Amino acid sequence: MIPIRSALARPFTDIRRLIGGILVSSIPIIHLTSLGYFLRCATQTTEKLPAWNQPIYLWMQGLQASIIIAIYHIPVAILFFVLSRFALPTALGIMMAVINIVTLAATWYTFPAALTNFAQNGWRAAFSPVQLRRTIVSNIYAKYWVCGMIIVTVGTYGGGLLAQLPPTLWILRLLILGSSFFIVGVIFWTLIGSAREYGR
Repeated sequence: MIPIRSALARPFTDIRRLIGGILVSSIPIIHLTSLGYFLRCATQTTEKLPAWNQPIYLWMQGLQASIIIAIYHIPVAILFFVLSRFALPTALGIMMAVINIVTLAATWYTFPAALTNFAQNGWRAAFSPVQLRRTIVSNIYAKYWVCGMIIVTVGTYGGGLLAQLPPTLWILRLLILGSSFFIVGVIFWTLIGSAREYGR
């Protein structure tokens, strides 16, 4: 299992791969390749960045991962639709809002484990209650997930602030957002993959 400090340092263990990841992450649609690469980081939990090979395979992995994430968010979308489209009594509306928040939190807690299962064992594993439970009930998974979410929040907010540039500097803005996306993604998925390995 990789220590948290090693996960934090992992994006910077290979500058060439880091620069490649930033460039790929800065291009819309192509950035799905980075999501596939994050799954590689989750399944190859060494202290160094994995290789940037098989780009088409990584892109397809990223596309499939996006579909799995969307499927996991369907219950949240349905609840949000009901809350926004129908005038519910106050008590019922509050209860539905609480249920929606709990469902969203459960979704965000669960889908990273689902994606690492998918990366290891295919689509069926992403929705297997047995395999999911084996990972998400682990104290290490909970600890690493909380740490990862803190990093995602800080990195996303920080990247967004730094990207507040004039429209004429749109290339620099894309590079800043790509840097934040890639660095945060590598750290988060390294933590999730390491926790999953521990819980197997």
